[in-house]
Amino acid sequence: MNEIADVDVYFKRLYSKTTNPPPISVDEFLDIMTRCKDSQIQREKDVFHNGIRNLFEEYKFYTQYPERELHLTAQLFGGLFERGLFQQQALVAAFRAILEGLKKPSGTNLWNFAVTALDRCKARFVLIKYKNKNYIQINFHLEFVNNHHLFKV
Repeated sequence: MNEIADVDVYFKRLYSKTTNPPPISVDEFLDIMTRCKDSQIQREKDVFHNGIRNLFEEYKFYTQYPERELHLTAQLFGGLFERGLFQQQALVAAFRAILEGLKKPSGTNLWNFAVTALDRCKARFVLIKYKNKNYIQINFHLEFVNNHHLFKV
């Protein structure tokens, strides 16, 4: 049970707008998750697995997330993909979550989540697109993300 509490602290710090708890960036959160995944300590591995599970359990509430928290969550989700931290069943579920969001009307929370997550991890999709039967859909959406005005620098 403490592992869940541990990961909740990291999520609170990610979403924090104050100095108590001190905020962490998405990349710092991803660094923590990477260390926990690769750890030899079971408690830390549990923190990693609970963090992944938390993201998927919360997915049904993303439609209600405020814009800032949704953006941070999408960046985290895409960052997990980018760093190859989704594995096996979680990898398939992550693909589905992004594809499902991309099917929603433009501008909705799930669509914004999917586009933001996809933008964060678009290089990773190119590397693994041949391992998933949905690669044509993903490739199409990558072209959309690359050409969409929101992502022009």
